[in-house]
Amino acid sequence: MDILMIPYVNLIIKYSSSFQLPSPIVAGIIEVESSWNPIAISSAGAVGLMQVIPDLDDRPSAEELKDPETNIFWGCKILSTLYERYDSLDMALAAYNGAYQGGRIIPAGWEYIRKVHLASKKYYYLSPCQEDFLEYAPHSGTWREAAIVLKGISSTALERGREVVRLANNAKKELEKAEETWQYM
Repeated sequence: MDILMIPYVNLIIKYSSSFQLPSPIVAGIIEVESSWNPIAISSAGAVGLMQVIPDLDDRPSAEELKDPETNIFWGCKILSTLYERYDSLDMALAAYNGAYQGGRIIPAGWEYIRKVHLASKKYYYLSPCQEDFLEYAPHSGTWREAAIVLKGISSTALERGREVVRLANNAKKELEKAEETWQYM
C-alpha cells in the first residue's frame, strides 16, 4: 500500500461505494491528479486530492476542497455524474480531465485514461471481495479487509501448528525415553 494513501483509504471506499464507482479507479485518479497531496493546486486552479475546480456551480471553495473528505466526496460526485452521462468509464475519465471535446476523447485524454488505469492496478485490494470471502470482510467488504483478517487467522493457525509440532516432538522424546527404560527392565 502506498503509505501516502493510508489516511484516505476509508474515505475512498466510503465515497466510491456511495457513488457506485470502482475504488481502485478513484485511488488511481488521486495518484495521477495530486500524488496524494491534499493541498495540491494545479495551474488551472483545481484543488486537493482529486483536483476539483472550486466555486463552479454548487461546488465548495478552494479552502473547503483542501479537506480530504470534502474533496473525495466532490471528486466522486463529479465522476459519477460524468459516468452516468456518458455510460463509459473511459469517457467519464476523459471528461473529468477536460479531455473529452466535441464528442470525442482528445489524445491527452487517452494518456490520462492510461495513467489512471495503470495507477489503479496498484489499488485492486480496495475492490469489493467475492461473496465467498465477505465473512472475512464484514465492515468494508474489500479485499484489503479480508486479507488483514485472513492474515490474522493464518498467523494464529501457524502459531498453533508450531505449538502442536513442539508438543509432538516433546511427546516423541518422552516416548523414546520410556521405551529405553522398558528395554532395560
